[in-house]
Amino acid sequence: MHKNSVNQECKNYLIRAIIEGKYKTGDKLPPERELSLEMGISRVILHTVITEFSAKGLLKIIPRQGTFVNDYRREGSLELIELLMNEQGMDRQMLDSMFAARRMLEQEFARLAAQNRTEENLRALRNVIAEEELADGVEEMAARDFAFHQEIAFATGNCVYPLMFRTLEKPYMFLERLFYQKEIDRAAVLSSHRALFKAISCRDPDGATEIVSGMLRYGEAILSQI
Repeated sequence: MHKNSVNQECKNYLIRAIIEGKYKTGDKLPPERELSLEMGISRVILHTVITEFSAKGLLKIIPRQGTFVNDYRREGSLELIELLMNEQGMDRQMLDSMFAARRMLEQEFARLAAQNRTEENLRALRNVIAEEELADGVEEMAARDFAFHQEIAFATGNCVYPLMFRTLEKPYMFLERLFYQKEIDRAAVLSSHRALFKAISCRDPDGATEIVSGMLRYGEAILSQI
């Protein structure tokens, strides 16, 4: 098996073991030698994964004591979302939490964009919608969808919001790929984006917020079938 595949298998194994409660917060992992034998991989690959998980807050390495499961909700980083949101390890709580975070952020983005947008913002949004209409394939559709919402973050006039949104790009794209792999009404999605553009253009914050809420409800209904 390719080294990268073995590395991912190791990550999936540990994530699942933690999410399913085999190793709980505060638990000490077995020694690397024992754990690598259990997983049928080299200690070098296991150590690489443990080091990465430690850097992202999922595990904690204490010299001369061992490796422990961290309280990642308190001490983890945003990068940890990408690790936890994968087809092997994503659980319902993580999915619902991501939905809630998107609702909070994107409704606020839409409201502020309708209040603060500039003509330059409208041109950028118009261009992205045109690119969405031509997009073909899951990856391209997901990328253009992310770009549309990113332009709305720019249109808020808040210099921090686009940076916040960018930090969520990988987990956001993960969900977008799953969404566009499903049987969706793509025409309805594009129609919603055009309607949101119109509300922002007309400086209608209530209308923009309502449209985003409907878009997210539709997306959540599709993704909840996972």
